[in-house]
Amino acid sequence: MNEDQFPREATVAAQPRLGVAHLLVWMTGSAAILAIQRAQGQWDGYPQAQRWFYLALAVPQSMVWGAVVGSLAVGIVRRLQGRIFPVHPGQWIALLWGSMAVALWLGIAVLFLLSDGTGASSTDDPLFKWQFGFFAALQVLTAATCMVVAVVGRLERRWRVLLVVLAVETALIGLCFFAVATLSAVDFMNGLTGAFLAANLVQMLGGLATVAVLGVCVTGDVRRRIERDWMHYVGVAAVLWNVVWAWLQTMMNMISGWLF
Repeated sequence: MNEDQFPREATVAAQPRLGVAHLLVWMTGSAAILAIQRAQGQWDGYPQAQRWFYLALAVPQSMVWGAVVGSLAVGIVRRLQGRIFPVHPGQWIALLWGSMAVALWLGIAVLFLLSDGTGASSTDDPLFKWQFGFFAALQVLTAATCMVVAVVGRLERRWRVLLVVLAVETALIGLCFFAVATLSAVDFMNGLTGAFLAANLVQMLGGLATVAVLGVCVTGDVRRRIERDWMHYVGVAAVLWNVVWAWLQTMMNMISGWLF
């Protein structure tokens, strides 16, 4: 079987169609994420310009996270129904990102509760390093799962390459967080700055590679007239937003370093 023809045999009709229930799950997930962020005061303590910047990004970010969380819920239901799923590469990405989002926000909520509702915002708080360790473990686990899917999944070669690029980028970001979690108290602040700079560099360069490979993937689908379902495009949108968010955040960090 030609590897590039596989998705055409897996009919779109067998995949979940977008309905009102899906939209409700999407909106609920997005609202829950915004509520958690607001309850934690994630935007407090920033200068006014930075605060408005992160508030503006929070809306589209919660919409994307809500979409992948909703996709995860749909995927679980489809598997419980005994249907073949996932089929398309974007579905795999949506499920991976949805799983990471659920684990991330549950972990943040737990850390918030353990800190008596104040959050681990101080470097003197033992939870401060623990949260970086949690982020690191989550990133590395997601990267490993992404690599497994790239190797054993029934995907076209170009989409396999995209998953490998995403896995490498995610793993490197995880290593940056792991470095922060293992820093001693003496050099913690310098190490924290260096780790964030390294993570930003990985995200920017990885974003360029991701967009290039994703362009090849989408172009290949169009040229071969391969039909995809809505959840596939949720995964594609999540990848694109991650790149945009990383670049915007990095530029804001650079500007804030000059102005504040």
